[in-house]
Amino acid sequence: MPLFAHTIRPENVAELIDFSGGVPELEAIKELQNEGVAALYNILCTRRFAYLADEVGMGKTFQAIGLAAVLWHIDPRARVVFITPRQVLQHQWGRDYCTFFERNYRPNGLTADDHGVSTLLGTPAEAPVYENLRDFASALGQDAPRSLILRHTSFCRPVYLQQSRALDVRAAWEQTRRVMHGCGLPEPQRPQPLPSPPEASAVFNDLFAEGLNQRLREWAGDRGIDLLIVDEAQALRHHGNQTNRNFARVFEGVVKHWLFLSATPLHNGPDTVKAVCDYADPQAIRQENCAADRLEALAGAMRSFLVRRPRTYRSAAGDILAKRDYRDHRLQPHEGTQGVPGLAMALVQKHLARILKSQGNRFQVGFLTSFESLRRSTLHLDPEAEGASVPAGAGDDHLNLQLHDKQRAQPQPDAGAIAGIVERFSQRFPNHTLPHPKLDAVARDLAERAFVRGEKVLVFMRRIAAVDELCERLERAFHQSVERRIRDHWRDSAFDWAKGPSSRPPEDEDAGTGADGDGSGEGGDRMDDLPGRGADRLSEGFRRAFREGGWLHLYRRRFETDRSLGLFFEENWFLLLARLYERDPAAWAAAVPRALWDEAAGLSPARRRAFILHSMLTGNAKALGIPSGVAQVWAEALALYHPLEKRRHTTVAGHAQPEPALLLGEGFWDVLRRRNPAWWSGLEDGLGSAAPEQLRELIHRRQLAKNWIGQSIRLSDALIDLHYIDAGLNWARTASTPVVHTRALAEGFVNWLSSAEPAALIQRRSFAAWAGERELILQTCFSGSGPTLADLAAAGSTSQLNNQVPVIGVIGGSDVNERALVQFKTPAYPRVLVCTDVLKEGANLHTFCDRVMHYGVAWTAGDLEQRIGRVDRFRSLIERRLRRSGGRERPKLDIAYPYLDRTLEQRQVYRVHDSMETVESLLDGLSVGGKDERWTLSTLPDAALAAPLRARTAAGDFIPVWDGVSGHPFVQVTVDPERQRDTFRRFADWVCEAAEDAGLTVHGEPSDFRRPFRLTGPGGLDLTCRWLFRPDRGGHVFDMAGTPAASLEAVAWDLTLRGAPGHGEREWIADCLRVAIDIGRCD
Repeated sequence: MPLFAHTIRPENVAELIDFSGGVPELEAIKELQNEGVAALYNILCTRRFAYLADEVGMGKTFQAIGLAAVLWHIDPRARVVFITPRQVLQHQWGRDYCTFFERNYRPNGLTADDHGVSTLLGTPAEAPVYENLRDFASALGQDAPRSLILRHTSFCRPVYLQQSRALDVRAAWEQTRRVMHGCGLPEPQRPQPLPSPPEASAVFNDLFAEGLNQRLREWAGDRGIDLLIVDEAQALRHHGNQTNRNFARVFEGVVKHWLFLSATPLHNGPDTVKAVCDYADPQAIRQENCAADRLEALAGAMRSFLVRRPRTYRSAAGDILAKRDYRDHRLQPHEGTQGVPGLAMALVQKHLARILKSQGNRFQVGFLTSFESLRRSTLHLDPEAEGASVPAGAGDDHLNLQLHDKQRAQPQPDAGAIAGIVERFSQRFPNHTLPHPKLDAVARDLAERAFVRGEKVLVFMRRIAAVDELCERLERAFHQSVERRIRDHWRDSAFDWAKGPSSRPPEDEDAGTGADGDGSGEGGDRMDDLPGRGADRLSEGFRRAFREGGWLHLYRRRFETDRSLGLFFEENWFLLLARLYERDPAAWAAAVPRALWDEAAGLSPARRRAFILHSMLTGNAKALGIPSGVAQVWAEALALYHPLEKRRHTTVAGHAQPEPALLLGEGFWDVLRRRNPAWWSGLEDGLGSAAPEQLRELIHRRQLAKNWIGQSIRLSDALIDLHYIDAGLNWARTASTPVVHTRALAEGFVNWLSSAEPAALIQRRSFAAWAGERELILQTCFSGSGPTLADLAAAGSTSQLNNQVPVIGVIGGSDVNERALVQFKTPAYPRVLVCTDVLKEGANLHTFCDRVMHYGVAWTAGDLEQRIGRVDRFRSLIERRLRRSGGRERPKLDIAYPYLDRTLEQRQVYRVHDSMETVESLLDGLSVGGKDERWTLSTLPDAALAAPLRARTAAGDFIPVWDGVSGHPFVQVTVDPERQRDTFRRFADWVCEAAEDAGLTVHGEPSDFRRPFRLTGPGGLDLTCRWLFRPDRGGHVFDMAGTPAASLEAVAWDLTLRGAPGHGEREWIADCLRVAIDIGRCD
């Protein structure tokens, strides 16, 4: 049946999609998302477009993919195109798309795996992600997939031509022709005359867009693109820029329905929503309703197409909290009139007043350099500059940064004055940096929060130079905090970052040689390559010590290769299992056969202990008193975590002396569990009582949490404290055996962790977070296609946690460090992430951060809300704190706006902040909180809905699938074998009812799949119908004799033919009834 012919209800969506995906914490928003998909579909039943404007963090991406899934369920031939803002978000959409169909799409309660989804969609489960429009154009053909993911920035210049006065226009024209021909686009008509060099790029890219539009029309035919989904739709608001001109040309006359997504539809004000809606329907909003005194009329118009729900959290007391209840907006004035900083700012203000006067005292919000830093930017990112070049095959990534925030590449009005002041100051005081009152105060505040309290903070700035300068100050503060701890706590006044502590533990003779002779001993932890801002600056301190050959690098490797330290991070499972199953570990140790000790000779202590326990679990579990099935699970896990196949065999009796102490010795995890069991935060819940099938997963999850904690110790400054503890041990006494030394080192480290030292307190909180939030971390940071849970646990370390630094800057382009973003979502470093607006959209940084600082004020209210939304979303730290709060003092989401007092910046901050409150007030008027009034469209349909989804499941287990081989649809029936015959009969009855409704007569018994039957009707219609066995489809299908192989009209899917056909309409009836039904292997 046609798309958008009937309205649907949320329960219909729930029949297809489980938005929670089995995650209990997502149950709270599952109903909202079901309602959202139903509301959007219903709007599209009457309009060409809908607008999903839920607040940030409410799952708009999954609702959009869910709407696409509904379309494919009704008509698997539906064509859906997704437009995302930039490359990072485009790839995230690709991952979310795959996750949705693996985890959330469950038609009729069934789980759709990769194969099921690819069958359903006729394409791989992972939708094609096109890096540029050239690749997209080349892919358009008969076999082109029905779901495509593009990015908005690709529409700027699909034919990259430098905008230079020296451009050879004739050569550029030939280049354009070659590119279009290579993409399969029609031959462009040469402009007469050829454009001037500055205009050539725009003109030739317009031709590319027109050619792609023509190619799209050929590909889509009369059907067109059924749904175009545009994420962060506010990017479409400027119709005049080249990106949006090309976007409009490419999709002109091709798109049937539009879905716009944005949490900030009034991004720049009322004009934004009109500009976006004009792409689909220029009459949707009247221009006069965008005036400040006509906002009620604007709201009335928006209610007909907009779905917006407020994000609310629930406190421990059951209170429903809106964002105004927990957000703390702090306007922070900083004095800039005293001393040298005051003198510097006075000079800047004086020059600024003169500059602004020359341009009519007009300036753009957030566009004044001096309020962020007094350093001139050393990086210029304008790809349109003279002589700019782009590497071959770079896709459109070279455009992402400049297009995301184009004005940033333009010179700020006060940049020249600042450069002159800085240069003169440097000449007079060569060893000093010109101070900046706000920057200095903010750096001190952030250093206190990050390196003393252990808080994570997300800082937004406007200027690249300011990102660099703040990162430098914070890195310096971090080094100073570590040096202060070394001096005050460890009493080492001679510490040097290049050489390390003044005293060191003795080197073990086996260090660095690979004690078991199975390699170099280099483990998975790495600290040798850090892309991103500030990598070189750390080379003089913390980072240099961790580089290969550095003193911390050498010490870290000893935990992997050193016999005296190799047991430290190895948990003693003899002690663990004895405690879980209430046995005597000493008795176990005494019962180890002498032959096992002989066979384990030559192995390192850690592997020797693992080998002996594994042998006893697999060969003598009864003697241990552990059920055989449970013992087998523990043995499998032990073998997975230790490469036991590399053991050395010894057959000489009496070669090795038994070492019961090795089996009873404690390492770090054992001492930590004995002395501070609360730190384990449920890591052992259920281990001693779980059945084998549950036990395996519990073991892996527990091991994974230990891996994370161990890696965060080995790659952070905690390793420095461990080094000092090791150096302070009495080696003459403890180094006699690895067991004795390991326990002494573990006791000393746990003593330090229990101290009042701020760094120790931060580590304790980090341990608790790793253990207590392990499921959240796993799902938000390390989920998706890739290694299994067992693989992750066995790896010992996680690559995403390598190269940790305490503070990092992200400015976009190649510096978008996805590893750093993952790390920021964990309890590990970095503590401070400083970025430009490149991260204001799409990056979810909420798991362990509830502090946002707008150091550089945003230009619009929408930008402010987008920034805050990076940490204010479901399953965020602030939500978890609110959910657990029971006292009168409610946790707050800290949002800071630092500014220089009594300067122009004060006006900027207040203006944007007030604008945000005005916009939020209007949008809140469109959001209704009651369960039955969540829609900004009028009301949901009262009648239970008939057609699309219900009809599809009326017979029980039918899933519509498009057969990409034959070009025909069929209905896939997924049932267990005992129900196949009953399902077959029910569907046969359904076919008969559809035929009779069409005025046809059924002759024979369709439910007998072994014999043909006939359909007769007006005009001498006489069709022979039969069930054919199709091995390629794995069962029987329903077909008709003599029918053409034409494509079905959408109405065929309804299977309810309205009205009897007239004479000569045999072909039409044949098309409508050509339905294949896969009923499994039913003989």
